[in-house]
Amino acid sequence: MFLYGQAKSGMDMIRINNMAIQIGCYLILLMGTISWPLTVAYAQNFNEFGTEERFTSLHILDIPTAAVVSRGTAIMTLRVLSRGGLLSSIYAGVSDRFLLGISFGGSNIIGTGDINWNPRPEVAIKYLMLGETETLPALAVGFESQGYGSYNNTLNRYQIKARWFYGVLSRNFSLAGTFGMHAGVNYSIENKDKDDRLNVFIGADKSINPHLTFLFEYDFARNDNQSLPGFGRDKGYLNIGARITLGDRVGLEFDLRNLLDNRVGAISPSRELRILYSEAFDF
Repeated sequence: MFLYGQAKSGMDMIRINNMAIQIGCYLILLMGTISWPLTVAYAQNFNEFGTEERFTSLHILDIPTAAVVSRGTAIMTLRVLSRGGLLSSIYAGVSDRFLLGISFGGSNIIGTGDINWNPRPEVAIKYLMLGETETLPALAVGFESQGYGSYNNTLNRYQIKARWFYGVLSRNFSLAGTFGMHAGVNYSIENKDKDDRLNVFIGADKSINPHLTFLFEYDFARNDNQSLPGFGRDKGYLNIGARITLGDRVGLEFDLRNLLDNRVGAISPSRELRILYSEAFDF
């Protein structure tokens, strides 16, 4: 038994070391992939001492932040997902504290075979209750019915459950650029799998210069850990990404998702692309 325990412990350490090496390789790959657009950003009046990120981060990757956009501003995003999936979203500032959004997409849109559309357009609502001060973080509450991955009609849920009702705190610091920290809780009503616990999520974003921001988030997925085929198995979702902004309106984001291989039977990680566009309207 003692030898078995030592062997098992050794195997666990090997798995952890291999995972660390893989994550390191993915980070290097991300940095290499994004290096070419930075030459474009540099040509656009790049200020190497700038500290302000050009895009408002309504989400880190999947998790929401406390940020909203100002009244009359809209942010449109298009996510290019694995298995030929696309997800389009638009968010608009109704006031300086109130945000509305709508999204729709599906899987197998790019490629051959039948398209699997999501069952309905999904909505997002966010209200900034407390703005950030020098000593206190911002606090926002919201509702978001958009989940991620394919939709399961039997369990009435997405592969990664939608947040539904949530609250989130966000705090930004000036640290060789900007450094944002985010933490929140949510309760999803996608609980036909009998897993309806309160969930927790955290994230961070770090700007390197006005055109480049690195992203990190961890969703504990406490409400999705029953190891059902295709769904969570009690490891949580670790996602990283890099966002490049070209000018003040266009952003490109390269993401690596599910680094901890949290889904049963899934091939991880998932490499995805997000395109962002911001526009101000007078109304």
